[in-house]
Amino acid sequence: MKQISKSIEETVSIAKTYAETLHGGEVIFLQGTVGSGKTTFVRAVVEYFGADVMVRSPSFTLMNIYPVDHKSIRRVIHLDGYRLSEAHELDAFGLEEIVGRPDTVVMMEWPFKQHPVFTGILFSTITFHVAGQTERIIDIV
Repeated sequence: MKQISKSIEETVSIAKTYAETLHGGEVIFLQGTVGSGKTTFVRAVVEYFGADVMVRSPSFTLMNIYPVDHKSIRRVIHLDGYRLSEAHELDAFGLEEIVGRPDTVVMMEWPFKQHPVFTGILFSTITFHVAGQTERIIDIV
């Protein structure tokens, strides 16, 4: 489903509407160029689930864990594969114990779909296209 966002506020609204559909156990891959709105989207999802934390891009930390206050979801894991050169570098994060947990939502920027931990896991892909200075096309599949 493609949606057009003409502002950060509209991106936040789209993300929170999307968050309403999440129940836990989901893996969401986020694709798009730097500055296209991926982290803004994650920030809005984390806020929707009741967390009052600073959500930052995990470009340098590679993984951020956000505890959230929701009836079924207890944490959002935010990963960034941009600085990784090989999928096996994700092994250090213990993803096999995280992916698919019913109390966890995993959101990964610059995903390595071929990593074995994602084998057999249903995932969604959200692609962000820059269409102007503030306009984004957000394609949720």
